[in-house]
Amino acid sequence: MKFLKIFLLFFIFNLTVFANSVIFVKNIYPHEKKGFFNALKKLLLGKRDLQAKPFAIGVLSNGDVVVSDVDKGMVLLLTADGEIKKVVSRVGKIPLATPVSIWIDKKDNIYIVDSVRKGVLKFDKDLSSARILIADNSKRFTSLCIVDNFMFLTDTENHKIACYSLEGKFIFSFGKRGIKEGEFNYPTAISTDGNFLFVLDSLNFRVQVFDLKGNFLRKFGKLGDGSGYFSKPKGIAVVNGKFIAVTDVVFDNVQLFDKTGNFLTFFGKNGDCEKCFVMPSGIFSQNGLIYICDRWNQRISIWRVEAENE
Repeated sequence: MKFLKIFLLFFIFNLTVFANSVIFVKNIYPHEKKGFFNALKKLLLGKRDLQAKPFAIGVLSNGDVVVSDVDKGMVLLLTADGEIKKVVSRVGKIPLATPVSIWIDKKDNIYIVDSVRKGVLKFDKDLSSARILIADNSKRFTSLCIVDNFMFLTDTENHKIACYSLEGKFIFSFGKRGIKEGEFNYPTAISTDGNFLFVLDSLNFRVQVFDLKGNFLRKFGKLGDGSGYFSKPKGIAVVNGKFIAVTDVVFDNVQLFDKTGNFLTFFGKNGDCEKCFVMPSGIFSQNGLIYICDRWNQRISIWRVEAENE
C-alpha cells in the first residue's frame, strides 16, 4: 500500500508538471484582407463565402498556414495571423471534393488527400500550380505522411496502409481488417517522426506503431472515457519528435502521450472559450508548436510544448 501511494503521488506530480508545460499560445481566425481595394474587388467580383471550418492543416517553413474545408471543398493559404492569401477550390477543371489531409514536405511542397476523388494532389508552396500524383478508384485515402522519398497513406475502406513513391508509383501495402496486432478497423490518420509510423486505428480506438517496412511494433489506447482512452479520435501528430498528440471530437480535447504510449496529459475542453474546442480534427506540429483545427469554432488553436519536459 505504501508503495502504491508513493507511485500515485509520483504519477500525479509528473502529470501536474507536464500539464504546466503545455502552454496556450493563441487562436487565429481565417479572414480576408481589409482595405479599400479589397472591398472594391469584392464589390466587383461578388462576395465569396470564405468562412472556413478548418478540417486539415499544415504549416510552411515561413509560418504560413495551409488549411482545408471539406464542406466547401477548398484549401486556403493563410498568413501566420490568419489573413487569407489564396483560396483554391479546383485543380484545372476538376473541383476539389473532400480535401481531408495535408502534409508539407521539407521543400514546402503541399500534398493534399482528396478522399472522394480517391487521390493525392501536389501543390507548390504558393498553391499556384498543382498536379495529380495518385488517382485510384479502388482505394479511399484519408491521410498521408512522407518519409524521405516515400508517401504512406491510410487506405481507410480497405483497412490498409499503402506506400507510394513521391511520383505516385505504388510500392507496397500492409494490414487487413481485424482487431489483432497489425490489423485495422478504419485507419483514418497517420503521422511520423521520420523513423516510425503512428497510425490512428480509429474504430479499434488505438494507435498502432510500425517501422517503415510495415512491421508492427506496439500499440496503445482503447475505447473509454478516461485519460489515455479514445472515443472518436480524429487527428494525430508527432510533437518535437518525442510526443504523440491525438485529437478526439467526443472529448473535445487533445491528449498527449510519450512515444511508448504512456499518457502524459490533455488540454482543452468543450466550448467556445479561448482554450476550448468544438470538434477538433486535423493537427500539425512544427518547432514545438501544435496547430489544431478547432472546426466548429472556425479557428486554429495554437499551443506550445515547453522544452524542459521533453
